[in-house]
Formats: sequence, structure tokens, C-alpha cells
Amino acid sequence: NNNNNNNNNSYTELPPPLPEPLYTFHKRVLPPSCTALGASPQGRRRLLEALSNNTAESYWALSEHFTNQSDPAFCGVTTLLVVLNAMCVDPHVRWRHGWRWYGDEELLLDRCCIPQEKIRRAGITIEEFANLAKCQGLKVTLRRPTTVQISNKSTNNDNATNGEVCQDDLQ
Repeated sequence: NNNNNNNNNSYTELPPPLPEPLYTFHKRVLPPSCTALGASPQGRRRLLEALSNNTAESYWALSEHFTNQSDPAFCGVTTLLVVLNAMCVDPHVRWRHGWRWYGDEELLLDRCCIPQEKIRRAGITIEEFANLAKCQGLKVTLRRPTTVQISNKSTNNDNATNGEVCQDDLQ
């Protein structure tokens, strides 16, 4: 009778610990295929276009609940935390004082079957992301984006890499 198992059978084998980095950095430069929302003219232009076309309504709720990830590998977990708060999902657990809130990744992960150390070492897959959302009571339909192949694409489009572009780059 092992009550500490928490159905972790598929995660009993942890990946090896990450090696100590040989160097440090403060910020990372985005790859050319990505656009920083507020730190680039193109990102600001895209946001303003989306707002003027009424296609950015979710931006307001998400930005209101933005939080930084506590670990570099927690990007998926922290994204879910922001989404849960933006959707006003009640965790039914006290965060601090009287507040019921997804205040940090631990509250979210304490309910699910993926050990934090596994996520620190390997991150999570999109399927694990969906399962974490289901653990929080969300109904999830997983849809993957489509990749569009472009031939004879102009080489001056810095958003194109290896002939693959995001769907919104076509517009």
C-alpha cells in the first residue's frame, strides 16, 4: 500500500539531471521566425491590427494574469496557470490567506501525476499539457497547427525558415 505513488507509474524513471551550464545569459534572442509582442515594431503592429480587427479579445484577460515562469522548463506549466486564471477557473484550494488562485506552478502540479523534477529536466509535451489542463477540470480538445510549405518564397522575408512559415505569415 503505497499512497505516495499518485499514479506516477509512467514517470518513475527520471531523465538524467541537467548539467551545469558553461555560461549564463540574461535574455535570449528570439529566432527570426518569432516576433516579440511589445519589444518590436512588427509585434506592436500585429497587436494593433488584431485589436482593430476585433480578433484579440483574449489578449486582455491573458495579459491581466501574466506571470513569469519560476523555472526555464516550466513554460508550458506557467502558460496553463495564466490560462486558468484568465478563464476564472477556481482551484478550490487556498493559495494565500483567503485567496483561491493559481498563484504558482506548485498548486497546479500538486494535483497531477507529473513530478516537478521530471518537468524541470525535460519540460512537458503538448499531450502532457492537455492532461494537466484536464486535471484542473477543463475540457480539452487538442489540435495541432498545420505547417505550410512555401516554394519560391522571397528570401527577404526573415520569418521564413526552411520553407516553413506560420499560418499568419501568409496574410
